[in-house]
Amino acid sequence: MLSKKTTVVTVTYKSDDVIESFLDRIKNEFKIIVVENSNNIEFKKKLEKKYKNLKCILTGSNIGWAKANNIGLKEINTKYSLIINPDTIINNKTIFKIEKRAELIKKFAIISPVYDQIFKFLNNQYDKFDLNKLSNDNYNLIKTNYVNGNCLFVKMKDIKSINYLDENFFFFFEEMDLCKRLTKLKKKIYILKDISIEHLDGGSVNNKLKEKIDLLRNWHFYWSSYYFHKKHYGIFKALKIYLSKIFRFFFLGHIFILNKEKSLTYRIRLNGLITSILNRKANFIPNGLE
Repeated sequence: MLSKKTTVVTVTYKSDDVIESFLDRIKNEFKIIVVENSNNIEFKKKLEKKYKNLKCILTGSNIGWAKANNIGLKEINTKYSLIINPDTIINNKTIFKIEKRAELIKKFAIISPVYDQIFKFLNNQYDKFDLNKLSNDNYNLIKTNYVNGNCLFVKMKDIKSINYLDENFFFFFEEMDLCKRLTKLKKKIYILKDISIEHLDGGSVNNKLKEKIDLLRNWHFYWSSYYFHKKHYGIFKALKIYLSKIFRFFFLGHIFILNKEKSLTYRIRLNGLITSILNRKANFIPNGLE
């Protein structure tokens, strides 16, 4: 039976290797919007022919995670959406469990199931968690300020109220910014302690593109990180945090001059960071990833 409450949104970029496995696990029980960051008409035809509950939108080029997700989210007319990466192992039964829990919790903006990387992410970045020491409430919830973007079950009225994802982000920190804006409005974010999934980190990336993807990641991580901190904590605090990294990346980019791969990594990080400090757009896309 097709859910009338939840629409699944996933952004792909040359993810042929994983997308059909992902869709097969969901079956035909949810409306699905796939936003493909290319003009691959054959990809669109193939998916829409095989999955009758699916709509594939081609962006025409690689426009990034936030902007592509917003295209999908603006098509939704259900109460909830599941924003999820295609390299996530989840099935229709698990999504129905999350949906059922959402109906019980009611007062939330975002909920996320448990997966290994979520606690590594939170412990490394912001909130400190020990899953074994957390007490349960009636719904097995863990209150948090942030969840990362691999699997976000969101209440559509809340994400609409803040005008969706910030499209200045191309890659990284989009979900951090989303959570920050929601918590500023006293909206609640939870992790569902007793519902788990698996995320294959980087599994949606074609292996042939790995080197270029690594360059993309390094550039945009530092562009987005500086932009996020400037946006939410002010320019002076952001500069205080990142000025030391400018000198570090410059030094390491030259000291490793005989190791071209390491040298390039640090120079790419430096370029992304300086571009953000100069208030220029996140426009770095290596050749072949357009």
